[in-house]
Amino acid sequence: MKMERIGAKNVFQTPSGETIVDFGQEITGYVEFTVDAKAGGKVRILHGEVLDANGNLEVLKEKLNN
Repeated sequence: MKMERIGAKNVFQTPSGETIVDFGQEITGYVEFTVDAKAGGKVRILHGEVLDANGNLEVLKEKLNN
């Protein structure tokens, strides 16, 4: 099965300071990315579909506790 690579349609910061990468559609599959940062830093990836009324990513609290 051939996989399709989908690039980001939009990258922006929310009012709470999170960076959102919007692909413009729902996707399934694997996430692959590069980061220009110092070694030892952490990147947290959360998947979501909705921004709340303040423009921040709305994620179920159960996901944040894992």
